Amino acid sequence: MPKLNIIGWRKGLLKISMTHVLREHLPLGLREAKDCVDNVLDGQVVSFSLDDLAQAEALAKSLEAVGAVVEIESGQDALRVSSSGEA
Repeated sequence: MPKLNIIGWRKGLLKISMTHVLREHLPLGLREAKDCVDNVLDGQVVSFSLDDLAQAEALAKSLEAVGAVVEIESGQDALRVSSSGEA
């Protein structure tokens, strides 16, 4: 079961858009999604366990498009810190 971590953000993060992305991809209410975004902006890592790698990659791509820095973990290894350009 892959785990997606939102580990930070790039300058120009679209806070409202990130809230919409979280609600679109995850079973979160508005308050929960807004709290997740606020936690990221406060410097906390926000993590979600997802059903499969394809779902995690789709969410990561959408989050990156609005300015989030994410990583996907599968088992013991981080597969990618894609937003920061590392592999």
